[in-house]
Amino acid sequence: MTPSSLYNPDESFKDQLYFTLVKTLHQLVIVLEPFEYRMLFLNHYQAGYNEGNVLGHTIFEFVAPEYNALYVEKLAEAKKNKSGHKYSNSWTAI
Repeated sequence: MTPSSLYNPDESFKDQLYFTLVKTLHQLVIVLEPFEYRMLFLNHYQAGYNEGNVLGHTIFEFVAPEYNALYVEKLAEAKKNKSGHKYSNSWTAI
């Protein structure tokens, strides 16, 4: 699995417009694979991180262990309700 194969937006105008919008948002947008919660897309990376060392990894590899249960709960809620979840620190997991 290579980073470029994880998320390749279609070249249509609508998709490119959406992709540009998401890439320029100040909030963090994460697209996760729905079963193992592997990261397929992020619109921003912290210093020292990039597509190559983040995409394809589970979100739990980047979360402190004491928060794993909370993430599992909130991600299950989002999947059940077919919606994203906005956290109080202004980032959104979908």
